[in-house]
Amino acid sequence: PQKVLTEEAEKRLSTIREFTEFGSGFKIALRDLEIRGAGNLIGAEQHGHLAAVGFNLYVRMLKEAVQELRGEKVEEIPVPVVDLQVKALLPDEYIVDKQTKAVLYQRMTVISSEEEISDILDELVDRFGTPPPEAENLLEIIRIKIRAKEVLVEQIVQQKQYITLKFASDPGLSGEKLMEMASRFANPLSFSTSEQGKLQLKIRLRSLGREGILKSVIKILDMLKEYLEKPEKLPQ
Repeated sequence: PQKVLTEEAEKRLSTIREFTEFGSGFKIALRDLEIRGAGNLIGAEQHGHLAAVGFNLYVRMLKEAVQELRGEKVEEIPVPVVDLQVKALLPDEYIVDKQTKAVLYQRMTVISSEEEISDILDELVDRFGTPPPEAENLLEIIRIKIRAKEVLVEQIVQQKQYITLKFASDPGLSGEKLMEMASRFANPLSFSTSEQGKLQLKIRLRSLGREGILKSVIKILDMLKEYLEKPEKLPQ
């Protein structure tokens, strides 16, 4: 039987046909955001800066559209949402050329390891000099997303002096481990469950400075990884 494209897949294929020349990834990225809605990709767009562009997006869109045409399930890779009150971007004063900046943003969206973060930091220093705080924050946001995904955290949201970590699924942390974490962590921690029954962890910040915010999140993610890998005590 003939397969029928969904409305979204039709729009994507139309966009690909419209911008078929190589190098039109920027236009495709813009159209894709119009179709899907602007999601939080690497943490910079909440400040009005586009953080997704390039040929990789073109390929992904084409693959998803073909999968839908075949009636196959489109695999959605969850990317943690990070919404912290820090300015995270590549300033115009640091990188003047817009095309160069767009390529760097695109490369940052696919970073998946500490080694890749280190490599792009070295490249920034070599090409443009010491990164300003906003660029350092951007790399920290990427680092946070990588570590959040490792411990099943799907959302990290700051509201004034509180940061809430929401888990995508049950991480398997016992009440004993949670209490031990709370006793060790420098900031006050509290735990609750969402309406969907998922674990939520809330940090109360002592400082609203950017370093305090980012370091607190990195620290709790590292601690979560430690406790997830730590075996439960056997009963006596």
